[in-house]
Order: sequence, then C-alpha cells, then structure tokens
Amino acid sequence: MFKKVLFFIAWVGIFVLSVTGIIFSVRPLDQRLLLSFKPDQLQHPIYVVFLGISVVYFVLSLIKFFSLFNRTNGYLINGSNGEVLVSTESIKSIIKESLENDTEVKNLKILCGKSGKKYKVTLFIDLHTTRSIAEKSAEIQQLIKDELFKRLELEISVVEIKISKVSTKAD
Repeated sequence: MFKKVLFFIAWVGIFVLSVTGIIFSVRPLDQRLLLSFKPDQLQHPIYVVFLGISVVYFVLSLIKFFSLFNRTNGYLINGSNGEVLVSTESIKSIIKESLENDTEVKNLKILCGKSGKKYKVTLFIDLHTTRSIAEKSAEIQQLIKDELFKRLELEISVVEIKISKVSTKAD
C-alpha cells in the first residue's frame, strides 16, 4: 500500500512539474502570471525542447490518471453467454487449495495480477524438503499453471517462487 501511495504522489509531482514547464515555456519571464504569450519566445531551441518534454510528461500523467479508473482487479473470462470477472482473491484461493496438501510448503503468501497483457503469480514460501529445490520449485510452478488452466482456462505466463527459508526435513 505504501508503494501505491508513493507512486501516486510521484505521478502528481510529474503532473505539476509538466504544467509548470508548459507555463514556463510559453510565458515571458516578466509576465508569468498574466495571460500573455510572445510567439518569438518559441524561436529559442531551449524553450521548444523544454515545452516538448513538458507536454510529453503532461500527456503521460493524464493517461496514467485515467487508466487508474478502468483497471480491473482479477481475470475476465469471455464466454458465449457473456463475461465473468474472477476476483484476485478467488485465484489466490485456488492456489491455496492446490498447495494445501503439500507438506513441504509452509507460510504461503501469494501475489498475483496482470503484468502487461500476461498474468503473473508470485509465491512467497518456506520450503521444508529433502529433495532438490529446483525440482520442487518446478513441480510447484507446473502444478499452479495446470490447476489455474484446468479451473479457469487462465494461462499463467510466469509463476515466480521466492523462498524465504529452506530446511531439510528429517525422515
């Protein structure tokens, strides 16, 4: 949550700086607060470059602000009878159910969502196993991909596993 607030503040800052840059570029120094404009000011290359960069950042910040209002949280399934939105929490519960009986995986935490056009799942786990970590990780990744495809027809591009603690299990 802190990261989201921090990025929001950063985007607001970019927006304010871009508006300030546009005003600085098109208004003369002695009349910044008045509504006058000198066309000969834009003949200086530094003003044109500064205005161009400011306009680009202004457009990017507007696109970012408007994209915040149409973001879907979850996975959208298009069927013959309409659309079904599966929440992120539902996807997390399917992953928890599939790993619930695995005694080698402890302290499961899940992050999932879209990364561009692809869906990504990140698992934070403690691993208690005598087998190879690479072998067990590959098994978990394939299990998650298969389970989500079987239940939701959701193709996962990346299943990232971050192991915080590893211990060998006594037989």
